Amino acid sequence: MDTKPIQRRKSAEKRKEKFLRVRVSDQQKELIDTAANLAGITVSAWVLERLLQIARKEVAARTRPP
Repeated sequence: MDTKPIQRRKSAEKRKEKFLRVRVSDQQKELIDTAANLAGITVSAWVLERLLQIARKEVAARTRPP
């Protein structure tokens, strides 16, 4: 049987080491939890995907030549 050792650490490029702390109300947290659950992903993954999507759009809109 050919077994490879399990690689548990992500590469330096994929590793996420920074934290973003955001204060939310109970109602906001519940809404975010529900949206992430409906998407079938973690809250962290849901928030990150949505924030990056918006950030890319805003940066692109502001850096386009006139």
